[in-house]
This record gives sequence, C-alpha cells and structure tokens, in this order.
Amino acid sequence: MKIIVFILMTVALMSYGQEGTLKTSFGINGQLTLDIDDLDELKGFLNAETGEIFFYGNTSDNQGGVYPFDFFIGKMNPDGSLDASFGDNGIFRSDFPGAEVSSIKGAAISDDAIYFIGRGINYSANDSINFFIGKTDFSGNVDLNFGENGYFIHNFLGTYNTPGNIIIDSEERIVFCGSTTDDQSTYVEFPIIGRLNNLGEPDSTFGTTGFVIWDYYNGDIINYMPVADYSERHGEGAYFTELVEIGNNYFACGQFVNTSFAQINMMSFNKDGGLNQDFVNQGPVIFQLDPGNNHWVSDIDFDGEFIYLGLQTDGPFYKNKQLIQKVDTTGVQIETISFEHPNQNSKTNYVDAYENQLYVGGFSKLLSNSQNGYDSDNFIIHRFDNSFTVDTTFGTGGYFESHLNSGDELGATAFEIIGDWGLLGGFYNNIIDSNYTDLVFMGIDLESDLTIDKSKAASISIYPNPSSNNFNIKSANSIEKLIVRSAKGDIIHSTSLSTFDLNLKSENWQSGIYFIELYTAVGVQIFKVSKI
Repeated sequence: MKIIVFILMTVALMSYGQEGTLKTSFGINGQLTLDIDDLDELKGFLNAETGEIFFYGNTSDNQGGVYPFDFFIGKMNPDGSLDASFGDNGIFRSDFPGAEVSSIKGAAISDDAIYFIGRGINYSANDSINFFIGKTDFSGNVDLNFGENGYFIHNFLGTYNTPGNIIIDSEERIVFCGSTTDDQSTYVEFPIIGRLNNLGEPDSTFGTTGFVIWDYYNGDIINYMPVADYSERHGEGAYFTELVEIGNNYFACGQFVNTSFAQINMMSFNKDGGLNQDFVNQGPVIFQLDPGNNHWVSDIDFDGEFIYLGLQTDGPFYKNKQLIQKVDTTGVQIETISFEHPNQNSKTNYVDAYENQLYVGGFSKLLSNSQNGYDSDNFIIHRFDNSFTVDTTFGTGGYFESHLNSGDELGATAFEIIGDWGLLGGFYNNIIDSNYTDLVFMGIDLESDLTIDKSKAASISIYPNPSSNNFNIKSANSIEKLIVRSAKGDIIHSTSLSTFDLNLKSENWQSGIYFIELYTAVGVQIFKVSKI
C-alpha cells in the first residue's frame, strides 16, 4: 500500500518512523541501555565506511569516591545489539600501561583500525599525567606492533600533559592535539599538535620532531625537545581540545586560561608543522563571548565551507543556551548562533554537519527542575539548514526530544549520523546498590519513509491541535480504520469504523506527542498531534 502525506493548514502530518522520531528497528522502540560497570561514561561514536558502528568511553567499579577508571570501546550492530565478535562479547576494556587511573578522550577510525587518545595518572607521583595513543583492530585486539606494545607514550615538556582529540588525515597519518606543561621554567600549559605514522612513531616531516608546540611567551613555534621532569604545575596557559583537517592545513582549538577564566583559542598549522600563512593571525586567535567568564569548546565540525564550534560558557548571557560559533577557514568569526529550548536550560555537547544540515544538541534541564548539580532531564537534538534556519520537518518543530521516564538525570553526550539515521548516546543515573550510571542509546530516523503524493491525498483536517480534551477529525473520504500511537510507537488506541467525521476523545491521554494513523480508500495518512 502506498503511504501518502497531505499537509493541510497548520496540521503537521508525520509517519511513525518519520524524520526526527525514534527508529523502531533499533533497541526496544528506538532506545536501549547498557551497564558495563558501576560508573559508565560515553565519549563518542565511530562509523566505519564498511558499516561497522563503534562507541567508546570510560568505566569503573565504584570504590566509594576513588574511581580507577578503565576505558572501553564497544561494537554495535545496527539494531543496537552488541557484536560478540569484538573484544569480550562486544566490549574491549583496558587501561593504560603503568597508570593507576586511565580514561579515553577521543578516537578516530581508518580503513581497518581504531586509534584512541587518553590519559593516565599515577597518584603516587605528584602531578604525573601523561597522554597516550593506542591502536586496536576491528576485532578489539591491541596492535602490539604500534608504538610500544600497542601504545605511543610520551612526557613531552614535563609531567603534566592533557590530551585533546585525534584524527586520521587524508594521507592516513595520525594527528593529535593537547597540551603540555613547561616544567623547566614557566610552569604553564603550552598547546601541542603532533603527527605519528601508522607504526606509532613520531613523523619527523611534521616540524623536525613530529611535535609542534606554541610558546605563548615568545610568540613562536617550538619544535619539541625533552626537558627534565619537575613536579610543580600552575595550570595557566593554553590547551588544544579539538582538531579538524581542512585542505592542506590542520585547525585546532581549545582554551586559553588567563588567571581566573578561560577564553576560546584557535590556531591553524600547515602539514609541514609551520603556521598556516592564510590564517587571519600568525599565531592564536583568542576570544570570549561572555567577558570575564569561562568558555569551553565541546565539539567541532566542518561542512566543506565553514567550521562550527560547539561552545559552552558559565557566563550569564549564554549560560543556558545552545551555543555555536561559525568560523571560516581563515579563522574569521562569521557568526555566533545561540538559541534556547522551550522551557529548558541547555548545554551544547555535539555539533554534526551533514548534507547541508546541522545537528546540534546536548544536555537539557527542565526549568521546573530545581535540583542542584542536576544537569539534564532529556536527550535532545535540533536540526537546522546551512543558513541556520530551523528545519521544522524534523521531529517536533525542528527538534527531537526523548527520555526514559525514569525520573533520573539523563544527558546526551554524543551524536553520529549513520546513513539515513542517527545514533544519539549518553548516560542516565541508575542507582542500584553500588551502580551509579549506565549508558543510553537512541536511534533516530533522519529521513522520511513516506511517499508524497498530494494529488491523491484525502482532504483531512484535525482540530484543535494542540488540544487539552478531544480532537475533531473531518475527512473527504470515509475513514475505515484509526490507530493512535505514542511518541515511542506504542499503540494506545485502535478501532475499525466507517465515518467521515469523528470526535476522538483524549482526556485520559498523558500530555505529549501522539501519531494518528487514518486509513482511507486513497491510503494511509499519519498526523502528529499534541495533547496538552
């Protein structure tokens, strides 16, 4: 049977499975949870060109405030089930060699391997933090020929190093960023960008050593040389946290910490390790949106023309808004875009540019929730076109929103587009004995499976919409069957009938979004309605 869409006046018609709704073939009605250990944290997704889906993050047992974190990489089938051929029944879990506490920050994927960057800490050695880069194959086996028994490990300028992110560039080289403390003289953070070959060895064609560090005091590049370790750290200076390849250059960004607050820091390097001569400033571009307050770069993406920075700030003007900074490839700030979600406070955790569309989302806390330290009630994602106009065909007026009905804190931290659907992930508080957080995944349809044929569509109107009581339905063709589904796809009402006019009682429905399927001689039409 052909499915037909007809849009009449302000009534939005949408099929179950329409873009911006839960993907019913994923998990249970589009959602699933995963418990690895007592404390589970999702950092991101990877999508291989061959279709494999990976996710990664950190996990630990609960030892009463002391958390010896491991990192994990998991492999997921398109229906959300774990691929048991990867790691240990779908999960590769490990820690960094010689570290008491370890965690993963970012990961990247090539044709046949996964590369990841993270850090290890030894509390027995004061300010001893190093970052590491590791490699596994698509079966979850560490490549022992990479680096030193599977890991590249280095102290750089001292004993306190902070990892940023990692990418595989267009020539299959491993590029990473972060910061390193100058423990010899200044005790401040210097941003670092480096490149390795696929054996985990420094690529000496990048600079002279494979690592390039920007010296904020002298305003020039240091081709890294090792210095003696020192235990003190002051913590000011600059950090690179995100990285992207653009043409023949790398674009890195992060924070510049100046005494009491952090600003945004952007730089660009060519592939020889020198400064990008086409960049607006031969060195860093530093800016702030809420002056005198802290700023963070949560994500970065490039749509082939512009760079989009997902930002957060604790300043009063942008604190509770989704916040994006649009930048051109020379570092010129084009536009700051901020928007609020209805009746909620928001934080941007992810930005994904795809086919002239931009997906933005993260934490979303209800204004009615007054709990201190409680960051998010819902998973949320907004969709815009490339001019940043809200795409009202997506979800509910341009956004997808869902939760687990658990009443516990639930926050989205990562989003990945996989063909015609999106994978949204994060955590929720699931406090049972020593267990505290579990992972949450949601599949979202990004493209409609409806065939539009307005010439054959029946003229149907539903009013009022939204409604607090009943919905009146009038049709030019006889309605033979009616089905009402919840936003999750559950059938809450179904009936066979033969009528042109119908008063659908909704006083016992809970407030929310519903889909009314109407079967007539010309096909099936599906309307989205709101019960208030």
